[in-house]
Amino acid sequence: TLRYDDRGFNGYDGNINDCTTDDFKNDALAGINMLRDRFDKVGVIGHSEGGTIALMLAAEKQADFIISLAGMAVSGAETLVWQNRLALVAAGLPEDAVDTYCRLIGDAFDAKNNGMPMPDAARYDLPDALKQNYLAVIAQLQMPYMSRFISLDMRPLLGEITCPVMALNGVKDMQVEHELNLGAIRKGLPANEKHVIESIDGLNHLFQHCTTGATSEYRDIEETFAPEVLEKIIDWLLRP
Repeated sequence: TLRYDDRGFNGYDGNINDCTTDDFKNDALAGINMLRDRFDKVGVIGHSEGGTIALMLAAEKQADFIISLAGMAVSGAETLVWQNRLALVAAGLPEDAVDTYCRLIGDAFDAKNNGMPMPDAARYDLPDALKQNYLAVIAQLQMPYMSRFISLDMRPLLGEITCPVMALNGVKDMQVEHELNLGAIRKGLPANEKHVIESIDGLNHLFQHCTTGATSEYRDIEETFAPEVLEKIIDWLLRP
């Protein structure tokens, strides 16, 4: 296996704020190309954004097999709206405020993706605190990373994937919704008896056994990665 530091760590001297998911994909591709000098088959295993990158590389015919762990297949915009909804509900905000705020940021993502002006929060019936949150969202959308992230959508690319795919998500994943994303992968991938696409009960985004799946639990869970998922991965890799 080959593992490497993400940009921004170790000896990296560039500006991480200028990087996008495409840059991270190309970093992985550099690793693949290096390994092809030594091995007949090279696969990619990626977690979260890395799972999305694995799907991107598979669609480009750069990998012989991939494993997506909690990878995003629907758009970044949809994922961020879903995450915001969960956070606001958990914070106890009224349902109408949650719906309105999610509609506002959804409209903002659509506007950014289509080169249109950002919607005015004053036109939405929201508490002042949520209007302030929205200003922070607008600021983030000026960053290259976030601007690219909201436009990411693997669904149009899944039909190009011809290699075997394993895609796993935890049912209690609160960062990448398991049904929506795995459902998109099931629907979009061409038929292949080697595909394994599965939600796993009781696990969070990090594939830890958990209570709620909330990100606040991560630091209190001693387990690094569920052993049964490692066994699933190894079993799949060893199949002929």
